[in-house]
Amino acid sequence: MLRLSIHKLRAADYATLANILCGVGAVYLSFSDKLTWAAVLVLAGVALDKLDGFVAKKLSQQSEFGAELDSLADIVTFGVATSVLLFVYLQGTSWAIVPLLLPVFGALRLARFNVARHQEEGFFTGVPITITGLVFPILVLCGVPNMAVVVGVIVMSLLMVSNLKIKKFL
Repeated sequence: MLRLSIHKLRAADYATLANILCGVGAVYLSFSDKLTWAAVLVLAGVALDKLDGFVAKKLSQQSEFGAELDSLADIVTFGVATSVLLFVYLQGTSWAIVPLLLPVFGALRLARFNVARHQEEGFFTGVPITITGLVFPILVLCGVPNMAVVVGVIVMSLLMVSNLKIKKFL
């Protein structure tokens, strides 16, 4: 007999799952040419990413499962969804492929973070991928020129995998 087993979810995990839904919704909306709503969903994902961490700490519900789920949500919303949003924003230009850097460099950054998570108390090494989910939707909403977005993607991708030390503020 087939038996399903789902990890017992905690309060913070629901915020993380909502973050994933925002990312998937943003992908659908981007491909439907509804970039404003796609950008809003990515920004909602940023808020949910902060909420899940806050709830986990406040309720003392931090877990390895939650940390891994959070990284998966980050790559979906801030790597893939943000990349698709920018791909559609840049569509018709020869630069439309550049946003593919975000999920690749984001995955590298998250893998490094997950391996060194317990060694990096109080700071991040490299820019957190969440920042892409904050910066790029705002650029899209403001109608920033294509070349500024392209340069931003390249710079942000490199900063994510840099050795830059950034103090955690929350």
